[in-house]
Amino acid sequence: MLPNIALEQLQKLSDDCWEQLHMPKSIFETENLSEYMPAFITTWNPPIVYVKYPTYKIHIYDKTDPSKMTDQPEVERVLSPVSLDLRSQAAYTPVNYLVPRNGMHQIENSFVNEVMCLGNTLKDNKATKDDIIQLLEGADYAYSVYPAYCIRGEYIELIDDGKYFRIIP
Repeated sequence: MLPNIALEQLQKLSDDCWEQLHMPKSIFETENLSEYMPAFITTWNPPIVYVKYPTYKIHIYDKTDPSKMTDQPEVERVLSPVSLDLRSQAAYTPVNYLVPRNGMHQIENSFVNEVMCLGNTLKDNKATKDDIIQLLEGADYAYSVYPAYCIRGEYIELIDDGKYFRIIP
């Protein structure tokens, strides 16, 4: 698990990256972007540059039997006080290990409901994580929290056969 300091460093790098990418008339190389910034490019139509932001993903378990799948509509009902602007919808995600509070358990071919915090700042994502945890505890669910990243995109213009790019104003 990444320590909070790594998430805080990613936040600073992400903010700096976003600011640099939006400097007027700036042009950037596409090939080495990910080596210098927490960002990547998709060249599909339309091309987009994505900047990574620190966040949390939360696995949601049945408290009495962590290997039992939780009901997605029920999880969504429990989490409904947290806006979908701040979190993802619950989605089943495959897992090989369950890590509820009482230790790690290896399992075969299991799925858990997962939500991600989707704010643009670590501070916002911490607050959303805490709100989600409070709701889960109140509804008697178990959970595991993991550091992750979400992405924020911006349309770009590719220049010189894709060697360079700039943000579309």
